[in-house]
Amino acid sequence: PTLTAAYWIEPYGDPVGDAAEADNTLYLAAHSTNTGRYGFDPLLDEDGDSTLGTGDVVEVSTPGGTVAYTVERTQRYDKGELPDAAEVWEAVPGRLVLITCTQEDGGRSTENLVVVARS
Repeated sequence: PTLTAAYWIEPYGDPVGDAAEADNTLYLAAHSTNTGRYGFDPLLDEDGDSTLGTGDVVEVSTPGGTVAYTVERTQRYDKGELPDAAEVWEAVPGRLVLITCTQEDGGRSTENLVVVARS
């Protein structure tokens, strides 16, 4: 993937044009560096915390249409903790999970920010 765009994590849910078509969780990931130049930089404030909160709406545009998802929660996970976080990886039709790294001062990323939203 490029540094400036989000990418779909396969083999989970497919990007759909209508939430009713969803058969799994849709996962999108992108880089962030808190510089304003990378794909998910807008998700992080200057402290590496989420700029999105419960009730905020995220729109995902696909070739089939645009789906609106409402944020349920955000959470930071240590890099080693995320692969085993069952609540993140469970199959939930109509759910969107955004994943990005958190970096401070251009250093090595040790955490991921996860945004969970539902259609």
